[in-house]
Amino acid sequence: MTESMQNNAGIFDLLRTPEVGSRLLNLSDGQSVFEPDDAATDFFLVEKGEIRLFQSAGKAQKALLTILGSGELFGLSALSRPEIYGKLAISVGESIVRAVPAEGLNAALVSRGGLAVEFIKLLARQLNRRWTEGSELFSEDCRARVIRKLIEFADSPAAQRVAGGVELRMTHAELAQAIGAARETVSICLMDLRRENLVVTRRNHVMYDPDRLRQIS
Repeated sequence: MTESMQNNAGIFDLLRTPEVGSRLLNLSDGQSVFEPDDAATDFFLVEKGEIRLFQSAGKAQKALLTILGSGELFGLSALSRPEIYGKLAISVGESIVRAVPAEGLNAALVSRGGLAVEFIKLLARQLNRRWTEGSELFSEDCRARVIRKLIEFADSPAAQRVAGGVELRMTHAELAQAIGAARETVSICLMDLRRENLVVTRRNHVMYDPDRLRQIS
């Protein structure tokens, strides 16, 4: 069980009950959870695997917003009753997510005031974390943004522990999407970090020690 699930066990237990009408989705690599124009009726809990969330502007353009793992919620726009999700969520590798009907959860929380408060706190923490990350990125140069994202992604399901640090499965283009920069600019930043022996780059992979990056961040 992840730390998030341990800290919010009561909420996650409720999301898994038949009362709210949730259901499990088994996703294959590259399969979408929802498309930007899909009706926003459910929100989702990652049970296992890796989900990447994109801001999409047509089929040819998309920007990586975040990488989600076990115990994280997404598709939360369904709770505010917009017509569509407005974003793209895709499974990387095989994943299991729980689809939770927003109406079912709302009805269940009516008689559970304590859990409703905890759920609001959970959403507020997640939203505040995203806001903080976004505001810090805008005030930093490309090198600092790359380092910050590498540190952040070191704890994501896109990274796995290896000797000397972590190996992140991510292309230069995907990292550029995540920090809002051109791929060429990110490649130059990674080249500089490689010359400083802070990262090792291979095709679609970046290896590094997040603790060393934290020391210079």
